[in-house]
Amino acid sequence: MYKVVLIDDDRQVLQSMRKAIPWNELNAVCVGEGIDGKEGLRLVGELLPDIVITDVYMPVMNGLEMIKELRKNEYDGKIIILSGYSDFEYAREALKLQVDDYLSKPATVSTIREVIEHAVAQLRKKQSEREAQVELLHKISLYEPFVEREWLKSIVIGTVAGEHEEFILHKHPLMKSHYHLVLGVEIEATSRYSDAAAADRRLFRFAVGNVIGELLAQYWKTYELVELQGNSFAAILHVNRTQTDEAAVSEACGLGKRIIRSIQDVLGIRLRIGVGALQQHWSQISVSTEEAFLALAERENAVCGDAELYVFKKKENKTREATDQTLRPVKFYHQLAESIRSLQEQKAVDVVREFIRALRQFGETRPSSLVRHGSECLTIIRYTMFDVGKNMDDITMMKTATQSLESVGTPEALECWLIETVRLVCGHRAWNENVKHKQAVDFMVQYIHDHYAEEITLTELAEKVYLSRNYLSQLFRDAVGETFNSYVTKVRMEKAKRLLMEGKYLIYEVAEMVGYKNIPYFSTLFKKETGLNPSDFLK
Repeated sequence: MYKVVLIDDDRQVLQSMRKAIPWNELNAVCVGEGIDGKEGLRLVGELLPDIVITDVYMPVMNGLEMIKELRKNEYDGKIIILSGYSDFEYAREALKLQVDDYLSKPATVSTIREVIEHAVAQLRKKQSEREAQVELLHKISLYEPFVEREWLKSIVIGTVAGEHEEFILHKHPLMKSHYHLVLGVEIEATSRYSDAAAADRRLFRFAVGNVIGELLAQYWKTYELVELQGNSFAAILHVNRTQTDEAAVSEACGLGKRIIRSIQDVLGIRLRIGVGALQQHWSQISVSTEEAFLALAERENAVCGDAELYVFKKKENKTREATDQTLRPVKFYHQLAESIRSLQEQKAVDVVREFIRALRQFGETRPSSLVRHGSECLTIIRYTMFDVGKNMDDITMMKTATQSLESVGTPEALECWLIETVRLVCGHRAWNENVKHKQAVDFMVQYIHDHYAEEITLTELAEKVYLSRNYLSQLFRDAVGETFNSYVTKVRMEKAKRLLMEGKYLIYEVAEMVGYKNIPYFSTLFKKETGLNPSDFLK
């Protein structure tokens, strides 16, 4: 119901309007009456009506003076003047005060009704717009972290648009004030990782990202960590401008060794890390990324014997820059993965053709080189399918495509082979079904990882992605490989293990930090997931 206040020094007029107007039919209610402008100000301040209907000429304070005060006080409701004075000056002054309507007495009930109906319709429209804006702001707040990650990813791989520079520098002032180098991190495809279920691989990546983030925060402070396609990460290390290139790379190598050894000790997962060269401008961060992954691909310039850590060094016998040497494969692989992930077949085909042109331009036409590029593309496609719970080997024709790669001997043959593979994957019905609503599932997974310490329910997330609870539950199970509650528990237990291993917290503190108030229940879940009680795990 919309609230209405009536103000008129004629009590008979007030009584007539109160009784004659069909308030219920108009979805309105008369909440107060006043006999002068001063009393009207008090009523509006106390009752906060949506509509004010007022006379102009009244004792103590007239209607126009009252309206002036209301506007000064930022009253934004509807104001309707009902006056026996039709003087032009009154009407002109009313227009200046943004009065919604001006009626002359005597006005019929049908006329007043029509004016109130119009005011209510405008209020409904305004309320709908306000609710839509609130909903939009809510969506923006939810998706802002995802947008932020995409911005950073575009900087790392070199797809950021130049017109976004101001936004980037505002959000990340270190981009402007520091130099930068990149650590390219790959999870090795050991049986522990590759043979794991899709849900467990997600947890592995989550755990690896967590540990790397903790080590970066402890030993570097100024950094950005970005998850790339498949099993890769890129850490942007911001370097003080006073530091030399050699010192920065040496310190980054030390950090890389620490990361590799910590992940091996804590998670039993092997990493490979490449260190790119120091770049002076944020727009060249992608060059350092390419250099880091080129060092990994070539496995030259190893830093130490007991860890796969390689540092990029420009080859003296080549005149091309690092960006030429690498053909920007990280950018290409990311674009290929994203287009396949979203089933944009034509975009994937265009990306392939662009890459083949680059191969020709830079003379990468030897059969061995072409087969290597094709094999790397196949790996990217395989990991992209893994991410949505689909094994590429389930597509029978893919086995033939994999075998035919060995016979590729020209750029044209590689282009045909890649395009055929892309179309085979994007057109496969089972793959298509798996990709549906993947964005919703990705949002849920990331939300769980970001909010595991809070109370998270499937109903709450269903409201956020605008899908029914039951349907979302089935989607999540199909994409991730286990139930929503089971996955939340796994994420919490993974974090609990990390916190317990730090040795800084008591068991009840860890339980609360991962979202459990009931300590015995936490202990039961922990033992179910790890095979040990929290106290035994600590020992």
